[in-house]
Amino acid sequence: MEDQEDEVRILDPSRLTYPEWIRFFFDRPIDDRVFWDEIDRYDEWRAIAQPARIVEYIRTLCLEHKAIREAYSRDQVEQGLWAIFATYMYQRTLFDPAVDLEVKTQCVDAMYDLYANVVASLGGDGKDGFYWMWWDYICHEVWAGSGPTLTMDREQILEVVMRTLVKILELPYRNCQWAALHGLGHARHPRVREIVQRYLDTHGTGLSDDDRRWVEGCRECRVV
Repeated sequence: MEDQEDEVRILDPSRLTYPEWIRFFFDRPIDDRVFWDEIDRYDEWRAIAQPARIVEYIRTLCLEHKAIREAYSRDQVEQGLWAIFATYMYQRTLFDPAVDLEVKTQCVDAMYDLYANVVASLGGDGKDGFYWMWWDYICHEVWAGSGPTLTMDREQILEVVMRTLVKILELPYRNCQWAALHGLGHARHPRVREIVQRYLDTHGTGLSDDDRRWVEGCRECRVV
């Protein structure tokens, strides 16, 4: 019976406590197949019993991210983040109507702290790690299955996402700015053009031709 319960908890990590959840995703050997080999055993592994708990866990992960980077290696953190967003696709919980809007809003707001307090200190342009892709996954999920218009709940979350991206874009660190621009390039929000053009007006003279073309692509929401 205990083995069956452990299997269910691994199948659906929303059943884990927060410390268990962190260890589940980050306390792993580095292996490209480490999560896929587990979930390939199941047909219904994407079920999330407690989506609100996952939103809370992501918020705490953002607020306590420095401690996570201190406890685990850079590669373990990267691998864990890819698993959370690309394998388990927990960004979906931010758009789950069963989760209270205020809880989801607080989670997205906490993502600013992740960039201001942790990513900013990493230096570089950030294009070689998951923090570069973080907002790609969030913004793609905004529009997932929504067609040309969004539900009211998704519209509200998109506004919080935009507010957070603008704050990150204002940080004086290239890796944070680049991550925010990448997210804006996928946001499909009417203010994107104005926001990114303002960035170009302020920072454009310091960009290489290739970088400028990429930022212009973000402005037009045609980045990949």
